[in-house]
Amino acid sequence: MKWSRDDDEAYSSPQLKRPSISEHGGVVGLFDYVEDHTPDGIKVRVYCQVGKENQGKFALDVAVKTLGLYFEMPYSLPKLDMIAIPDFAAGVMENYGLVATIVAHELAHQWFGNLVTMEWWTHLWLNEGFATWVSCLAADGLFPEWKIWTQFLDESTEGLRLDGLSESHPIEVEINHAGEIDEIFDAISYCKGASVIRMLQSYLGAKVFQESKEPVTKLMDSWTKQKGYPVVSVKLKDSKFEFEQVQFLSSGCQGGGQWVVPITLCCGSYEARKSFLLETKSKTIDTSSLFGRSISDNEPSSSWIKVNVDRVGFYRVKYDEQLSAKLR
Repeated sequence: MKWSRDDDEAYSSPQLKRPSISEHGGVVGLFDYVEDHTPDGIKVRVYCQVGKENQGKFALDVAVKTLGLYFEMPYSLPKLDMIAIPDFAAGVMENYGLVATIVAHELAHQWFGNLVTMEWWTHLWLNEGFATWVSCLAADGLFPEWKIWTQFLDESTEGLRLDGLSESHPIEVEINHAGEIDEIFDAISYCKGASVIRMLQSYLGAKVFQESKEPVTKLMDSWTKQKGYPVVSVKLKDSKFEFEQVQFLSSGCQGGGQWVVPITLCCGSYEARKSFLLETKSKTIDTSSLFGRSISDNEPSSSWIKVNVDRVGFYRVKYDEQLSAKLR
């Protein structure tokens, strides 16, 4: 499955130019395969052990559908090969046009990593964080009944667990030597990276996020260039919300970090969601400015307050006793 004469012929059209490939791969062996084409005419094959090609049909179906889901940038090669390799040491691999499955994550790398390649390993999270997030985006689009974003909470929780350690590292970590690279293939690059991207997309909205019309450098730098994350305390007093952020450390020690935190909240219903940025250590907001009415301390239990709706934000929440009681 190296580059073949057929592939050269696919690029014989004057409109097509063979792309500059930063990552090469090839496989030698005896395989059976199943084949299909995308609506755009991209040939997709899934190679399997001899006699087991039927086991590749689901992966083939997902791959054909997934290639049309990644934003508005078309897949840049005339073909895509995927191969199921038993006992593959690396587990998976996203060579340009030759993927050792898992499907959606590695196909995302055809854009994030292959079409656009990071200059150096310091920005590994842009590869792995985006691929992790986009693979969930694709799975949710194809199989909404899987409730993939609920499953994604396991990944987010793993990122929170590791990043709550004082020995954690920033998402964007300086790599000075090739021997340091393996150290950052962890839950920070994958899980926290994907969680922060999802948090940003949720706060901006899908359309604005995709069109990149909002300046987000200050917000993202606070999450990518320092380790850790905050626990956001929320109180309701005299019809005002009092928010405060403190770095969470599982040791119980006090951390000194500060973030630009996208706060989402709702009152009594998940239908009406409000959001704002917590850019300082603490902030007081009148409830009427958020929900159009004052919410008093003695509201009935039906007027519960939920912060970090759907747990999209990469932070923990600590309610005062009164607010916590209404959520029980």
